[in-house]
Amino acid sequence: MFFIATVPSYTRELKNIPKEEKNKMKVEKIKTEPEELDIAGATLLSIEEYTRYKNIIPICHTEWWLRSPSVFGAADLAMSVHSNGDTDRYGDDVGITLGVRPALIINNLKSSNFQIGDKFVFGKQTLTVISKGYALCDNIIGDCKFRRATNVSDENNYNASDVKKFVDEWYQQNTVGNAAN
Repeated sequence: MFFIATVPSYTRELKNIPKEEKNKMKVEKIKTEPEELDIAGATLLSIEEYTRYKNIIPICHTEWWLRSPSVFGAADLAMSVHSNGDTDRYGDDVGITLGVRPALIINNLKSSNFQIGDKFVFGKQTLTVISKGYALCDNIIGDCKFRRATNVSDENNYNASDVKKFVDEWYQQNTVGNAAN
């Protein structure tokens, strides 16, 4: 004799939960103590880092900058990620405005209670730990041109770029904000 048990599906169970309760469930997955992490600064991901961690990185439904120059070596092109998650290895013109999605640089992830895939809030942004060295914003923090200057040989040099300044200012504002709380 066989018994057939019917178990309601997880999807069906979620449909019966009020929206406010669903939102609370999502929040419970986010760690609230990023001060456990030793954060050294912020940067954009390189093409190599994006490619390595692509399967862990949450999709962002807008195009955003990477810090890598074009594979063609053209000074006026820098790499980006399209809204579907594909990379533009040939590059976009550094004078156009794209989304900015910084990654926090983490020292000593192993000494914290965080693991790859964990989420936490920094400032007003939710970030996902994508490696032992980075936590990436789940969404863009704003829009910026990679570099506003024209006819400069290092237009796509991240360390001399306007987008780096944008990321550094965001990091500083949120570091001060987190220290105050």
